[in-house]
Amino acid sequence: MLVDLPLWAVGRAGTVSWFQFGAHHAVPARKIEIKDVGDYALHTECEWTLASSTYGDVIATSESSRDELASLGSLGLVCQEVTADDRGGFVLQFASGHCLKVEPEDEEAEGADGEAFLREALGKPLEELELPARAINALKNAELNLVVDLVQKSEADLEHVKNLGDKSIDEIKTALAALGLSLGMRIDPNVLGALGRGVVR
Repeated sequence: MLVDLPLWAVGRAGTVSWFQFGAHHAVPARKIEIKDVGDYALHTECEWTLASSTYGDVIATSESSRDELASLGSLGLVCQEVTADDRGGFVLQFASGHCLKVEPEDEEAEGADGEAFLREALGKPLEELELPARAINALKNAELNLVVDLVQKSEADLEHVKNLGDKSIDEIKTALAALGLSLGMRIDPNVLGALGRGVVR
């Protein structure tokens, strides 16, 4: 669809980058404005790089300034080939040798980062939570020593902990929320194993 079409404008609106291909068309925009659009527009929130060749110098990226993006329209780029990969990324090869690579976020790496953060948060001793000493002592007397021990308990469970009142329970919920956690969580057994904990029944 984009093959043999010129790329004549590149810009960004918020987090979305846009690329205009094909002939120019003047269309009405807001109020009395007129804006130029192409036959086709490519919009993406993914990271991208435009290089002088497949392995050449990078000319622009999804992080480039608006002025840098605006200057790309003067390069005279004409799409020659489009290839896609099985991760949702794709490459536009231009007749001049320039190459536009669009790469989606690596969900596996993102998931691994999220799991590492979760393990770190769950592995914290209760003393690291923003809680008064009275609440910490009551939890420790109930043999709850790490955040992972606490998040597997329900609010009803905590109501039975000696010397822990409604105010303390509210403070606990607030402290857990600050870590993106809550009471009554079901934790993956692999994460529990890594923290030296079994499943709480």
